[in-house]
Order: sequence, then C-alpha cells, then structure tokens
Amino acid sequence: KRVNRKKIMNDRCRNNDFEYNRDYMSDIPNGLESGNKKTLDSGTNYDKIFIWNMPYVSTCPGMTKWCINNCYNADNREDVYPIKQWIRNLHDFLYQKEKLYEVICNQISLFKGQKVAIRFHSSGDFFSVEYIDFWIKIAKRFPSAHFWGYTRSWSVSSLREKIIELNSLGNVTLFASVDDFSQIDKFEQ
Repeated sequence: KRVNRKKIMNDRCRNNDFEYNRDYMSDIPNGLESGNKKTLDSGTNYDKIFIWNMPYVSTCPGMTKWCINNCYNADNREDVYPIKQWIRNLHDFLYQKEKLYEVICNQISLFKGQKVAIRFHSSGDFFSVEYIDFWIKIAKRFPSAHFWGYTRSWSVSSLREKIIELNSLGNVTLFASVDDFSQIDKFEQ
C-alpha cells in the first residue's frame, strides 16, 4: 500500500502533533541517538555513530514541492520514525540549549580517542542561524569527530553564509540536497 506522505504531513500539522507535550519532556535532554538502520551504531570507518534528527516540515525552511510529496519521514510508524523524540530534540534546543549542548558534548567525550561520526538530519534540517551556530560550536570542540548530513537550507539566503561556515570546518561534510524543484541558480558557490 502506497503511503500518502503529503496527507500524513498535513494531518500531523493540522492536528498539532508538533506541539510540545510536557508529558514526554523532561528536564534533562536525551541528546544524540545511536545510529539508525542505515548508519548502524558503528562500522568499518567509525567506532561510534550517532544521529541527530528534528521534526520534518517545521525545521525544513528549504523544502520544495518534491519534499512535501516524498518525505520518507512522513510515516505513521512510530517505531521506525520516532517523531516524538524529534519533537523533543527541537524542544530541547529551543528551551534548554545549554543543557543540550552539555549532554551532546558528554556523549561524544565518552568515545575520546575513538573514531566518532555524527549524522545530521535524516529528518529535519538546519532551520536558523542560532541552530547552525550551535553545531559549529560542537564541531569546533570535537575536531576529531566527523559530522555529516544533507541539507536543503543552502537555498535559504538568510542561512547560506552559516551553512558555508559550518561546511568549511575540516570535520564537517554537508551535501546540498536538490531535486527538480530546487532553484540551483540561487546558489553559485
């Protein structure tokens, strides 16, 4: 059966699924998650792989029509796509950023001397300058860790300079995500 992703996204937004429910929030952020089924928890190149996700749509300022119709995270299978955790991540960034920073730094520090990778956003994207600065600060603190991800925020003029700054760090690799609806001519670098 084909999943109607656009309908799921619209229904979740209309039903306020992205509202913050204090019932599953706590005073201590969860931080990074262990790798997913694609990245795994470790591999031949890394001793530890973490992932970091945010809710789709609300944190995707560069999304296109294609994204809306094809977002694979717009799926009701909570066991595969833990949207509540991703909402929690957004909440933690917005309301307890310093605690979140310390939790993430402590998680990465546990693997000192080992090869660590952090995958940005299989769900969500870089949505604000402040959020990009948050990751710049972490990436600079851990120059031996590798950070990578795909982003459509390169197409948002107010975020472009910070995306370039993050990507210019020696331990960060960002890939510009594009489709037939992307306006590539907006980005010349």
